[in-house]
Amino acid sequence: YLHRLYLLPWATSIITNATKIDKTRKRYEKSLGKIVAYWSLREFVGKNKIPLTIVLRKIGDGQITFYSIINK
Repeated sequence: YLHRLYLLPWATSIITNATKIDKTRKRYEKSLGKIVAYWSLREFVGKNKIPLTIVLRKIGDGQITFYSIINK
């Protein structure tokens, strides 16, 4: 999981410059008692064009927040 910390500097630029959403998903979370929406943004970054996926989430009517960064 420490590996993901090194990917965080890319997160801001991917979120602000993303031109399309890769995947969306909504589901009811029993533990929260609310509908949770997820969005994934996928971009290729750096000289070697590393694929990174950013996952954003919104719980109920709350704000959209950063949830995860994945190297794939």
